[in-house]
Amino acid sequence: MYKRMTSYIEQHNLLYPSQYGFRKGHSTQHAVLDIINDTQANMNQQLLSCGVFIDLRKAFDTVDHEISSTIMASMGLLMIGSHHS
Repeated sequence: MYKRMTSYIEQHNLLYPSQYGFRKGHSTQHAVLDIINDTQANMNQQLLSCGVFIDLRKAFDTVDHEISSTIMASMGLLMIGSHHS
């Protein structure tokens, strides 16, 4: 299921290009390097940079599973009524 889902997501380009988590060949080190490079480029142009860092470890505990199932189905990732509890 994991391979099928990741293949579908990649084929349909469903992730933002700067999405690093859960992607092959993308790591938190890549994310940090992008932040550093962007900040340095802004400094060279005398622009300001701002970062907002949010800890989302418990985010999925607050997700309405019915809504997320509907969203996943609209993306072609889940067939409503096909999952078993």
